[in-house]
Amino acid sequence: FQVTFQIIHSAGSFDFMIILFFIGFLIHAFCETTLFFGYFTTSIARDYKLSFAITVGAVMFSLLHGSTEKVSYLLLINTILFGALLGIYVFKRGDIWGAFSILGMWNFAGGCIFGGQVNGVDKIPSLFIMEIDTTKALANGGSVGIEGGLSTTVALLIAFALIFLLKTKK
Repeated sequence: FQVTFQIIHSAGSFDFMIILFFIGFLIHAFCETTLFFGYFTTSIARDYKLSFAITVGAVMFSLLHGSTEKVSYLLLINTILFGALLGIYVFKRGDIWGAFSILGMWNFAGGCIFGGQVNGVDKIPSLFIMEIDTTKALANGGSVGIEGGLSTTVALLIAFALIFLLKTKK
């Protein structure tokens, strides 16, 4: 698949905008993580199996992200996988802060570092400009963005393998 990056940097308000977006992504990640994995999934896990609670939380997390203008089935699947990864992390480590950090940095890196779309928003100040070859949309997400491609699916499956290597915190 083909994704090219062009390095950009301009002085002045650019740096300030990156800082504002960083803060915004952290607030956004804190709210989503708290809602879906601190409250929603935890509440369901009290009455049902943990696997069911994580699945429901991940699907709800995905549906929230599926309301953006640019959406595909693979984007929804990847978002479910990412939500499940965050849910497993929270319950395996007993640490919502780690999941919050993962989500915040995922969005910040995708938008402000690599210049990709984040939650359907593609006008984000960034260090690089990402140009995606839309003829290879299955691999790289095409116009939906890298999160809607098989490359992200593979990365998430690798992350699942790694998260199961983590020790469960008692």
